[in-house]
Amino acid sequence: MALAKFRGGTPKCEVAVVRALDWLSKTQKEDGSWGETRTVAMTGLALLCFTGHGEGPVSEKHGKTYLEGLLYLVQLGGKQEGKL
Repeated sequence: MALAKFRGGTPKCEVAVVRALDWLSKTQKEDGSWGETRTVAMTGLALLCFTGHGEGPVSEKHGKTYLEGLLYLVQLGGKQEGKL
Protein backbone atom coordinates (compact mmCIF):
# COMPACT_ATOMS: atom_id res chain seq x y z
CA MET A 1 0.00 0.00 0.00
CA ALA A 2 2.95 2.33 0.63
CA LEU A 3 3.96 2.20 -3.03
CA ALA A 4 0.37 2.71 -4.14
CA LYS A 5 0.07 5.79 -1.91
CA PHE A 6 3.37 7.12 -3.22
CA ARG A 7 2.02 6.86 -6.77
CA GLY A 8 -1.31 8.48 -5.91
CA GLY A 9 -3.33 5.37 -5.12
CA THR A 10 -5.89 5.09 -2.37
CA PRO A 11 -6.97 2.22 -0.14
CA LYS A 12 -10.18 2.00 -2.19
CA CYS A 13 -8.13 1.66 -5.38
CA GLU A 14 -5.99 -1.06 -3.79
CA VAL A 15 -9.12 -3.03 -2.86
CA ALA A 16 -10.30 -2.84 -6.48
CA VAL A 17 -6.93 -4.01 -7.81
CA VAL A 18 -6.79 -6.93 -5.38
CA ARG A 19 -10.34 -7.95 -6.31
CA ALA A 20 -9.38 -7.83 -9.99
CA LEU A 21 -6.32 -10.02 -9.40
CA ASP A 22 -8.43 -12.47 -7.40
CA TRP A 23 -10.88 -12.62 -10.30
CA LEU A 24 -8.07 -13.23 -12.77
CA SER A 25 -6.82 -16.07 -10.58
CA LYS A 26 -10.28 -17.64 -10.53
CA THR A 27 -10.80 -17.36 -14.29
CA GLN A 28 -7.43 -18.76 -15.38
CA LYS A 29 -7.85 -21.85 -17.53
CA GLU A 30 -6.29 -25.19 -16.58
CA ASP A 31 -3.55 -24.80 -19.18
CA GLY A 32 -2.46 -21.52 -17.53
CA SER A 33 -3.98 -19.21 -20.14
CA TRP A 34 -6.78 -16.66 -20.14
CA GLY A 35 -9.39 -15.90 -22.77
CA GLU A 36 -11.34 -17.81 -25.37
CA THR A 37 -9.65 -16.16 -28.34
CA ARG A 38 -6.28 -14.46 -28.61
CA THR A 39 -5.13 -16.42 -25.58
CA VAL A 40 -1.51 -15.34 -25.98
CA ALA A 41 -2.47 -11.67 -25.82
CA MET A 42 -4.95 -12.19 -22.99
CA THR A 43 -2.43 -14.21 -20.99
CA GLY A 44 0.26 -11.59 -21.51
CA LEU A 45 -2.08 -8.81 -20.40
CA ALA A 46 -3.19 -10.78 -17.34
CA LEU A 47 0.44 -11.34 -16.37
CA LEU A 48 1.10 -7.61 -16.77
CA CYS A 49 -1.69 -6.93 -14.27
CA PHE A 50 -0.02 -9.18 -11.72
CA THR A 51 3.42 -7.74 -12.46
CA GLY A 52 2.13 -4.18 -12.08
CA HIS A 53 0.96 -5.06 -8.59
CA GLY A 54 4.37 -6.49 -7.74
CA GLU A 55 3.36 -10.13 -8.03
CA GLY A 56 5.62 -12.79 -9.49
CA PRO A 57 6.30 -16.52 -9.43
CA VAL A 58 7.32 -16.46 -5.76
CA SER A 59 4.42 -14.31 -4.54
CA GLU A 60 2.58 -15.90 -1.67
CA LYS A 61 -0.97 -15.34 -2.91
CA HIS A 62 -0.71 -15.24 -6.71
CA GLY A 63 2.64 -16.88 -7.40
CA LYS A 64 1.16 -20.16 -8.66
CA THR A 65 -1.24 -18.33 -10.97
CA TYR A 66 1.57 -16.15 -12.32
CA LEU A 67 3.89 -19.09 -12.87
CA GLU A 68 1.23 -21.14 -14.68
CA GLY A 69 0.53 -18.23 -17.03
CA LEU A 70 4.21 -17.74 -17.70
CA LEU A 71 4.73 -21.45 -18.34
CA TYR A 72 1.82 -21.44 -20.79
CA LEU A 73 3.56 -18.77 -22.86
CA VAL A 74 6.98 -20.43 -22.65
CA GLN A 75 5.65 -23.85 -23.58
CA LEU A 76 3.59 -22.48 -26.46
CA GLY A 77 6.62 -20.59 -27.75
CA GLY A 78 8.67 -23.77 -27.53
CA LYS A 79 6.15 -25.65 -29.66
CA GLN A 80 6.10 -22.90 -32.29
CA GLU A 81 9.82 -22.16 -32.67
CA GLY A 82 9.53 -19.13 -30.38
CA LYS A 83 6.58 -17.59 -32.20
CA LEU A 84 3.63 -16.52 -30.11
